[in-house]
Amino acid sequence: MECNKIKEQLEEYIMDDLDIAAKNLVKEHLDNCDGCMNEYLKYKEIIEKVIDLKNSLKLKESVFEMSKARILKYSENSKSRKKSFLRLFPNIAACVSLAALLLTGSIIAFPSFAANYTPELPIVKELVQARSESDKIAKEIYELKEENEQLKMKMKKIGDTEVKEIITSEGIPAEENQAVQELVLEFIKAQYRGDLNTIKSMCTDEFSKEVEAQKDHILMKKKNDLVFSTITNVAKEGDKYYVYIRMIDGLTKGEAEFQQNFELVKQNGKFLISFVGLDA
Repeated sequence: MECNKIKEQLEEYIMDDLDIAAKNLVKEHLDNCDGCMNEYLKYKEIIEKVIDLKNSLKLKESVFEMSKARILKYSENSKSRKKSFLRLFPNIAACVSLAALLLTGSIIAFPSFAANYTPELPIVKELVQARSESDKIAKEIYELKEENEQLKMKMKKIGDTEVKEIITSEGIPAEENQAVQELVLEFIKAQYRGDLNTIKSMCTDEFSKEVEAQKDHILMKKKNDLVFSTITNVAKEGDKYYVYIRMIDGLTKGEAEFQQNFELVKQNGKFLISFVGLDA
């Protein structure tokens, strides 16, 4: 199923309003699509905040105590409201239905209707305020996410190369981060130059042997048209350092980007590459 169709169903999926077949299709798509999963998490957070806000409202006891006759009388106090009311409800049975709606608290589900026809009821005022606050919360969440996305990605000068850096973790000190990023970029450039000796000098002794054995796969046949798309900041786990670079070259021009995943270690104060993996 296309992403656009999935996104159209996210609200119903979150509210559990889809049938089993549709729900399973959406779930399967979300499990395999990071973009739609991010949209789902964003909508889910917003909807949950709105639901929490709505659930926090308490119906005024006065609403429950109002009789059907008093509600009808209340609605008739304003001529303009009475005219609108009668156009929508031409008979007394419909008015009684409105009274029942108010008394059961179901009006919470229809804040727009309530705001138009009984705006002075205390519970309606609270609902209108709640809706306004929920809209404000949703807007703030959206703006924060947009700001966060901007902060996560920025152009950075690494050696003589400008590339977008994506912040994926707290990372390591800026000086070390720069050194590692420069090292892996030079490794890739050496691959495209066919400079095996330079590549091996950047690696641990163990990985250098692997590079020698796999040199036909390490060295790139295409010597130009290399463009770096993004690079992550350097993450650290235990004594290992990780950084990922997405790029496109002459062989993949017009196609999807590919990615190289680097693992490094620090030996005698020097960063060395201990593994390189290729991803689509």
